[in-house]
Amino acid sequence: VIGFDEWVDMQEIRRRIKELFGIEYKNERSLYPYLKTLVDINLIETTNIGGRRKWRKKELLFEIVKEKKSREKPEKEKQKEKIKLKIKKEME
Repeated sequence: VIGFDEWVDMQEIRRRIKELFGIEYKNERSLYPYLKTLVDINLIETTNIGGRRKWRKKELLFEIVKEKKSREKPEKEKQKEKIKLKIKKEME
């Protein structure tokens, strides 16, 4: 509904929501809290131009970091192996 490249006013947001989802908001007050929440968590940004608010998506960048796997087994796995060996010896 809201893109990166253009600032969209409330009327246009309401029109796009109606077109895409078939949901009609009777007034701006019922939709505004949702937009305010998205602004608060930095997913969209807002501007006030000539007394009219407009919104657009905020660009987010993610960095994917892979964890280095150690060659040594974790301590818990070592303990499990010791217990298995102990049980095996007791059964013999």
